[in-house]
Amino acid sequence: MSAGGLQSEHNKTIKTCDIFVLLAFNKVGKYTAEEFSHAFGQFATVQKPFIFTYFKTPTTTQNRDELQSSWAFENKLKELNHYKTPYHNIEGLREHFGNQLDKLAATGFLELQPDPSNRQAGSSPANQTAATLSGQGNKTYQNIQGTISDSSKTYNIDKIDQARFE
Repeated sequence: MSAGGLQSEHNKTIKTCDIFVLLAFNKVGKYTAEEFSHAFGQFATVQKPFIFTYFKTPTTTQNRDELQSSWAFENKLKELNHYKTPYHNIEGLREHFGNQLDKLAATGFLELQPDPSNRQAGSSPANQTAATLSGQGNKTYQNIQGTISDSSKTYNIDKIDQARFE
């Protein structure tokens, strides 16, 4: 355990990430807000990590404290000129984030390659892709397993803990 606790270790790791994804629903807790602050501060200094901020809509809570934490965080985002991206379901999130990964691939930040292990009958290899991330630094993932896919691409994350950041 770190002298500053596990959260300080998360914050250190976030500062070395290439991509930071924040997913929020009914509330934004103090640790989530703290992690975003570290990511945003690092981005302001060195233009990394790329920050993606997603809010699931509509909210399902009636708890005013939870809603106020979300609203306060949204106000903070506006002050920073960093705007949230709403999504209604996992398919919408996958589509938007997939499009963002495509944009990063177009700039050379990550590379999309055919994924022969995910070949579907009748589909061409050009329609089956996997992500290889490039960059510098460590990563933090929580409970991510399997493959994220939509009708146009697949991002293979079965062995995400072994992804290479160069």
